[in-house]
Amino acid sequence: GDSLSRWSSSGHSGQSEDKVSLFMLRSIFLEFQYLDCEQYSLLSRLVGMSRHHLVQWFGDHRYAVKKSKPCWMTEEQYNKVLANIKYQQYKNLLSRGRPKTVAAGPGL
Repeated sequence: GDSLSRWSSSGHSGQSEDKVSLFMLRSIFLEFQYLDCEQYSLLSRLVGMSRHHLVQWFGDHRYAVKKSKPCWMTEEQYNKVLANIKYQQYKNLLSRGRPKTVAAGPGL
């Protein structure tokens, strides 16, 4: 399902902890571009990074994806993640009120 708990066992012996953490963060980001409070707390324990830094990391990566495809993503992954981010932002815009529309000119 959509649970982060499946990432709790890494099984990447021989790699440095930083590489494992980065692999986990990137893998999770491919599935979940927006986490809730509980998910950030769980991920914080799993990768040993403060919740504040995780929120910043995810925000930075959402911003970066909107600018260009990261080298560690496939084209398919990038398209999916970008579509999810745009969808979530549009959904948030709608929840704040109807988006402003440009009035149609004469003859339209």
